[in-house]
Amino acid sequence: MENALITIAFLLSLTAARAADDSYRIQTVDAVPPKELAEPIRKLLTDRCVQLFAGADQPLVEVWFRKEAPADAVEVQIQNGLTYREIPETTLLGALRVNGDFSDYRRQKIALGVYTLRLAFQPPTDDHQGSAPYTEFLLVSPAVEDTKPDAMEHKALEKLSIKTT
Repeated sequence: MENALITIAFLLSLTAARAADDSYRIQTVDAVPPKELAEPIRKLLTDRCVQLFAGADQPLVEVWFRKEAPADAVEVQIQNGLTYREIPETTLLGALRVNGDFSDYRRQKIALGVYTLRLAFQPPTDDHQGSAPYTEFLLVSPAVEDTKPDAMEHKALEKLSIKTT
């Protein structure tokens, strides 16, 4: 359920400019992760995806989530509910396939293709303060270049995700 809510928030944030359109709908289906993903990454993802439709028979985007996300948490944190801050930054959390005209929350176009989704935290610097309502993001990177599921340095993820838009 939590993944479904996160998915809905993620997809709607990416399409905020079109959110008033009644032709949008979301559904979950059984579907293996895209073959364009490296095998070590595919193995971490579920065989179920969330699809966003925009008035068409083919989904505009499809999202696959990781089966389990590693967390650095003690028992009390787990009982009280985890936050994204307990997941190591740059952790691979999913994959995205873009099948149509799509843009991110900054209205930058994302080309057709398959991408990885990795967790990133907004830097705590003055020039970033107040620039977004949330400080946790999923950065979208080309799957053809993001082939290892291991965490990476923050700067390396930034450079990789810049290649998306």
